[in-house]
Amino acid sequence: FMLRDPQKLYRHDRLLGPLLDSILPSAVHPNHITIFRFALIPGILWLLMRENYIFGISLFLFASATDVFDGTLARWRKQITDWGTRYDPLADKLLICSVILYFAFLHLSLTLGIVLVALDFGTALIGAWFFHHGRILSANRYGKMKMFFEVIGVTFALAALAFSFPLLIIGAQISFAVAIIAAVVSLATFGT
Repeated sequence: FMLRDPQKLYRHDRLLGPLLDSILPSAVHPNHITIFRFALIPGILWLLMRENYIFGISLFLFASATDVFDGTLARWRKQITDWGTRYDPLADKLLICSVILYFAFLHLSLTLGIVLVALDFGTALIGAWFFHHGRILSANRYGKMKMFFEVIGVTFALAALAFSFPLLIIGAQISFAVAIIAAVVSLATFGT
């Protein structure tokens, strides 16, 4: 299998990198954004538990977007660190898994939530094993697809609650099913 060069820019990096670089002061490093994402997780869960879905969805989407921001900024500014490589995926997994488990436990299939979380942490364990052995695995296209469909699924699920529109639950289930397929392929191709 091929390990992706973590320094290599994605297409979206060439568009978003200059914008982020001009907006964010040089004192803001990609790892600061990752730490910020960790810090947002309790607030998101608190808003959801209070059934404040509009703000919960907004904060969840913002926190999800910071995953793109820190990765793009790290590659654009050439500030990729071992810490960021290790903890950025963990921040993503904690963000998405905490919301999936919260939602699945209360409103969806708990089995589906457990499968998604198990696959997410399976990729994290593979990434940690490789990191421990001196190799860095980056998210491949299937890992990014998995995260995208998880975010879409959670957004649909929360919007279904916020707007009392149960048909969005079907969209959430389809998104989660696609995320599961992408996660399996990501695991099989050694992505994170």
